[in-house]
Amino acid sequence: MKLPLFFVLLLAAAWAGIEVIALLENDAGYILISYDTTTIEMTLLVGMILIVCTAVILFASIWLVLRLFSSRGAIFSWFGRRSIKLNRQQTTKGLIDFTEGNWGSAKRQLIQSAAKAETPIINYLMAARASSMIGDFADSEECLREADKIKGATIAVGVTQAQIQLDNGRLEQCLATLMRIKEKSPRHKAVLNMLKKVYIRLQDWRNLENLLPELKKSKILDNAELLTLEHTTYRGLLNDYIAKSHRQNITMDDELIDAWKRAPVQVKKDPDMVALYVDALLAYDKGFQAESVLCSALNKQWHDDLVVKYGYVQGRDLKKQLLSGEKWLQERPNNAALLLTLGRLALNNQMWLKAREYFENSLRLSRTPEVLGELGRLSAQLDEYEKSADYFSQSILAGAMKLGLPNLPMPKSTAQHIDQVEPAV
Repeated sequence: MKLPLFFVLLLAAAWAGIEVIALLENDAGYILISYDTTTIEMTLLVGMILIVCTAVILFASIWLVLRLFSSRGAIFSWFGRRSIKLNRQQTTKGLIDFTEGNWGSAKRQLIQSAAKAETPIINYLMAARASSMIGDFADSEECLREADKIKGATIAVGVTQAQIQLDNGRLEQCLATLMRIKEKSPRHKAVLNMLKKVYIRLQDWRNLENLLPELKKSKILDNAELLTLEHTTYRGLLNDYIAKSHRQNITMDDELIDAWKRAPVQVKKDPDMVALYVDALLAYDKGFQAESVLCSALNKQWHDDLVVKYGYVQGRDLKKQLLSGEKWLQERPNNAALLLTLGRLALNNQMWLKAREYFENSLRLSRTPEVLGELGRLSAQLDEYEKSADYFSQSILAGAMKLGLPNLPMPKSTAQHIDQVEPAV
């Protein structure tokens, strides 16, 4: 209140008091209060003083009560803030313990502070993971149940449960959990990523192949990671077909060819993948298709490992196959791998001396265990036992016997030693 206004009010109050006193001097008046048989009589001045005093006491009492309740609220508010602060500190301590790997302490701190936590779902989910880390799966499941009671937590609970199951090698249960979540949230990135891991660990290559388009759309993996995963998937598929080919009454060659057709272009360009596909075709006695695949691949991109593999397959026309190899030789006259393959193709055509010359030319360029083994085997069949023994001893030292040699035609008598075609130069 401003000072001049205060003095004005003070003067007004003084003037009013003087006027009242002047009135009372002229006529004191009185107040009479009667109740039943009791009467109270007093002057007007005394009555007014009593009324003022009563009003002052009443207002003072109300003020004190209000102040009391206000203070009590402040006290309760202080205790409330203190409780929230302590609860937050306990949650923080639990999260720190979890990060540091103190699973038991983390579990205890997070569960104790969950009920009053600002985000109890975090407490329950992290406590569930901490419990699983110490093998307390009963507590882990209980924490997940508590978290699931929170509205909108279903997906988060499911993802956490799947991660716990994956971490503990419960792959079948994890897969069931992930498929249940996927029905509700088909594009959930964490779910797709875990599905990828589960399929790899289960070696379920067919389902992993089906998952590849979804992983590509979700952009979970960069291009390099996606290419690696594609290679892993189709390598697993091809190895599966090879393994199944050894079982009785199993014919899956059409499925094998279809799987290769579905493979991405980058996978089909990989020489290692082409070689594996050829092995799978050979496992199903599909030598004609294998020769065609290798010939096509080598015409597009040369690779020594594939040309060596070409010497293991037999196409529909063995002479044409040899001519294809000799055409490559015109462009690569000093390629030891190609010369080794040409020697084997010559054996398939029963051109024994031509085969030997190709092997000898390959040997001059590179003394590999394979060519030593081939020369040792052919020399024995050509009755050149001393040379054969020498070649075999060298091949053993070079490790050829570990590699093995392809099953190829060999001369059976000296009458077969003469080729019908001029030997290679």
